[in-house]
Amino acid sequence: PELIFRSLGGSYTAITNFFLIGMAYLYLIESGEKYVCFSYSLLAGMADHKLVIFPLALLTKKIIFKDKNISSWFLVAGFLCGLFIYWIYGASVDLKMFYIQHFRHHLINRIFHISDLGYSHYPGLFEYCISYANGMGLLVFILGIISLILLIRNYKLNIFSFWFFAGALSFSLVDWKETKHLNFLTIP
Repeated sequence: PELIFRSLGGSYTAITNFFLIGMAYLYLIESGEKYVCFSYSLLAGMADHKLVIFPLALLTKKIIFKDKNISSWFLVAGFLCGLFIYWIYGASVDLKMFYIQHFRHHLINRIFHISDLGYSHYPGLFEYCISYANGMGLLVFILGIISLILLIRNYKLNIFSFWFFAGALSFSLVDWKETKHLNFLTIP
């Protein structure tokens, strides 16, 4: 129930999932439409910085498997440009407040686990994973993990494994320890 509820309307989750699915689709079809890949991921970068898990997955796959898919470069570049445009916009509205809210409170403090906004009881990694597995359904979670491990051998479809594990690692290290963030890993 948690995954269904959050995926359908929980704040920014629907639009984030839309962009994640779109970036995966553009990567998988390998159409060579570099402008489509770039512009789509540019919009994604402006929409939600947590979408960084997909460009991280693309870069990780490129490094490990020497991935030749040209779309991945345009997806990563578009995302970074979109993120930069968002930062320029935020800074132009109110530089000091943008720095405090976006960079210090929401990014830097969460990377270094500084809780000056009153966040409390972030679960440990094991508790975090169990909570996510329970929200998804333990059987579905176990079958999903097994499938993602087996999928590593499929050169094209292993992007789903990279997406899941890059996101799981990122959201476990950064202080975004609410299972709503792990929703972005449910698609793969």
